[in-house]
Amino acid sequence: MRRPVDGEVHVHYGQIYVETDPDSFGPDLAEAFAGQSAGLCGAATPCVLWLNTGLHTGDVGFTVEVHEQAPPLDPAWEDVVEVSFRPVSADSALVQWTASPNSTGTSSSSGPPHPSRTVS
Repeated sequence: MRRPVDGEVHVHYGQIYVETDPDSFGPDLAEAFAGQSAGLCGAATPCVLWLNTGLHTGDVGFTVEVHEQAPPLDPAWEDVVEVSFRPVSADSALVQWTASPNSTGTSSSSGPPHPSRTVS
């Protein structure tokens, strides 16, 4: 398991994104959550995850873990949403609402969909 992000990240409007396409400007809210019933992680837009936090603006604790296989569920987690995620490049970025990268290298590779688990 790798932890490319482990610490605090700054959010605005309770949003932060995982983007894998350097030419992308981020998802539209309706597109990101199209056909989904959970509101924590929008994964309907290819190559992008839209993550919602409980805090409107400020620093939130944030950990990105990359596993070779599904990790066990932790009973301490309050909410869990699992979605498929297909990165288009090996260099993914955790991107703030202002479109500035917070960290890079959150993905292991492009190719088949990767399950992504969002926990709050």
